[in-house]
Order: sequence, then C-alpha cells, then structure tokens
Amino acid sequence: MKPLTLAQAKLLTPNDYLCSRIHKKKDGRPITVRVNGQPQVWKRNPGAARVPWKYGLYEYGAVTETDLKNWTLCTPWGDPAPAKKRPKKISMKKPKRVRMQIPIEGFLNL
Repeated sequence: MKPLTLAQAKLLTPNDYLCSRIHKKKDGRPITVRVNGQPQVWKRNPGAARVPWKYGLYEYGAVTETDLKNWTLCTPWGDPAPAKKRPKKISMKKPKRVRMQIPIEGFLNL
C-alpha cells in the first residue's frame, strides 16, 4: 500500500476512504476512516492540506500534510483502492439550439 501524496489528498472527496498504516484493529486489519468533507487547501501555503475524517459514530479527526505518510487510499473494507482519476472540467456554455427539420411530405398525405 502506497502512502497518500499531497496531490491525492487535495483530490479527495467526501465519502472516500483512507486506511491507517500504523493503527490496527484487534484482528490486525488497518483502521478504515471515511473522508468527512472537502480537503482544505491554502493559497498562501500550497504545500499544506487538511482532510477531515470520521471513524465510527463519535470519533472525528483530520489528516494534515505531516501525517500523509501514515495513510493510504482504500475501499470501505480495507482493500487498496484503484488510482483516482481527475474529474473532467464541466463547461458552463449553453448548448447550441438545434432546429428540427420536419419532412413536409408526411403532412400532405390526406
């Protein structure tokens, strides 16, 4: 399992899952936490990021740029996650209006 990078941390979205590389459950599996919000990034310090997470019913925390090496992407079951693709940019242009051409022959058959 590869450690989380800063670029991956900035692309995380709510409901993504992270696995701890140092904290384990009683049976030896890594602890799996759910990302609980958008990652915070700062314009003045582009090397900083904060990713909020939730574990169970009452435990909350955050992964910062200093903790990235202790976390990895995974599925809700603790399996390694596939590489995440960048989302496509959505254009805000209005679609072109298309005129429908109705065949005249169909209307003249009486």
